[in-house]
Order: sequence, then C-alpha cells, then structure tokens
Amino acid sequence: MNSKTNLFGFIVILAIALVSSDLIEIVNKSTNQFERIVGGHYIPIENTPYQVSLVILKPKLKKLELCGGSIIHEKFVLTALHCFMGVNSLDQIILRAGSAILDQGGITVSINRIIKHSKYDAALLELKNPLIFAENIKPIQLPSVGEQIPENQTCYSSGWGYIKENEHVKILNGRRLAAVSLQIIGHSMCQRLYHNELKYHEICAGRMFGGVDACTADSGGPLACPPLNNQKLFGIIAHGKGCARPKSPGVYVNVVAIRNWILQSAGV
Repeated sequence: MNSKTNLFGFIVILAIALVSSDLIEIVNKSTNQFERIVGGHYIPIENTPYQVSLVILKPKLKKLELCGGSIIHEKFVLTALHCFMGVNSLDQIILRAGSAILDQGGITVSINRIIKHSKYDAALLELKNPLIFAENIKPIQLPSVGEQIPENQTCYSSGWGYIKENEHVKILNGRRLAAVSLQIIGHSMCQRLYHNELKYHEICAGRMFGGVDACTADSGGPLACPPLNNQKLFGIIAHGKGCARPKSPGVYVNVVAIRNWILQSAGV
C-alpha cells in the first residue's frame, strides 16, 4: 500500500471523527474570496478528461480542502496556488485523475513538487511519474502567448464544488463531477462590477443575471473554451463574490498572462 493510500485511509478516519463532532468543512465559509458548480449538470470524465481532483488534508485547521486542476502535460497539472496555503508536506495532497467520482475510480497520482508562481494565484504540480493517456485522462491544449479570448465567448467550467453558495458539505463520498456553460465578460465591464479591483492577469466569466458559476471547492479547476471541441485552457478558477450572484461573475487567472511562466517552468 503506497503513501497516498495510507494517507487516504487516515483522511477517512479523520473525516469520520470530525463529522461526529460537527466540525468538518471542505473550505472556510463563503465569505472567503477564494471560495468560489452552480446551475450546471453532472458529466462523465470523458467530457473533461483533463480534469483532476485535489483533496488536501489540513489537520491544524481540522478540515479537508477540495480543489480542481487541469492536466496540461503527462507530468504537469495546472491549478490555483491558494489551494496549498497551510500545506507543509506533499503527502497532504491526494490527486485523482480519470474519474468523475471524487473518491473512487481512475488513478491517484504522487506529486514530486509544487512550482509556485511568484505573483499570481497559479501553481504547477510536477508529477513523480508520467501519466498514461487514455479516453478518461488527456491533456488540454494551452492558448498561445498573446492569444485573445473574445468577449461573450462561451466556455466550460467544471469541478466537484458546491452546487449553491451556502451548501454545507460534510460527506465527500460519491461526489460527482459537474460542469456549467459560462460566457466571457469583457474586462472593462468586469472592472466596473468589481469596483476596479480586477487585476491585469484576471478574466471574468458567468452570466450578468447570475444563476451559473463555479463555487466553493472548485478553485484551481478549468475554464475551457469553447465548451466542447478543440478546447483550450484559458482560465484557472480563482475567486468571486459568493456564487452565481447577479452582476458578480466568477474571476479566473488568465492563462495567457502566465503562458511564458508555464513554458519556462514546464516546457509546455
């Protein structure tokens, strides 16, 4: 039994203990700006074979944190840096690929190191061993340096996170992958909606009337455009005002803005 399997057994025991004392949470309450699928539908992993789940043990905080990530190469996954706050050991992270069910199927993968972006909410996970690609495990294409994504472009966001803003999740067993269709909101419009707090390296996606969004525990997951064929990874789920609120689209790290860093760090 490898260390990941041992860790998973430990997590299950810990989770049972925490549930019994009514203390378990995936992440902090939705007031946290990083707690960011609402209005979507369940999908098979073959629809987004690049999607991975990350279950992160944070014993000091008495919680498990759930994030997503995207396979961009046989040895690299792209995700959000904030998912790893409070992580001191790679053994605290369970990365699962090739399954639409959070805690079963597919494969668990060992991580060799975390490569952190020095300024932005982005991280690369270098895997110990290369992935073997199949129908349920494939990389997603990356945009070119300087490639622009047009306003109103329809995109796809996916993850295992909350299906409503204030969902209180205690049981992770059997949680299924969901996806939602979103539209790119222009940068100037999103700046106004976020009172000029939107950063250069961020893009927005959602619907002006609300009702659809990524949500808590989807962080680090993909914003893929267009939604079906020839997808490219244009965004990393980062933060927002609650989930699926009107005039509050989700905020994503713009992959184009970190494209050179990915090339230098991963050679992709």
